Amino acid sequence: ETQQLIEFMFDDDMFAQSMGNLNIDIKKLPLGAISQAQVAKGHACLSDLKTAIAAGNRAAIEQQTNIFYSLIPHNFGRNR
Repeated sequence: ETQQLIEFMFDDDMFAQSMGNLNIDIKKLPLGAISQAQVAKGHACLSDLKTAIAAGNRAAIEQQTNIFYSLIPHNFGRNR
């Protein structure tokens, strides 16, 4: 019974179907595994971005956006 629960929880097909039901394209999620340190840095960056937006500081907004997408890579479907 426990083994079945664990298999269910980590079933890739079930995950893909659930995300599809929520209209989330799993191919566009952040690429690769993200470490806890990356998540913490991304959160700090988003906090700084919030401050920059509130201040209307366009240069800081651009800088924090670039930092965030460097820390947390995404697949936007563009070809290089």
